[in-house]
Amino acid sequence: MLTLCLGMCIEALGKDQEECSIVGFEGSCYYYHYGAQGVDDHGWGCGYRTLQTILSWYKLTKSYLFDIPTLFEVQNILYEIGD
Repeated sequence: MLTLCLGMCIEALGKDQEECSIVGFEGSCYYYHYGAQGVDDHGWGCGYRTLQTILSWYKLTKSYLFDIPTLFEVQNILYEIGD
């Protein structure tokens, strides 16, 4: 089933399977997507949303207690460290 779904996704992208790479993980996570948390981040939020999704996997898999930072909190941290 997973192979079928991946094949359909690759086909929808209009690419050959050799051109695509797929990364998987084990465990649960929350998927943070464009427009989540009431922020219109289409065109610029991809990296932030990826970070939020990875942090949610870490939090859920490792049972750590911390809040997933909002986009604005991540931007503030980056500003504070001079990035």
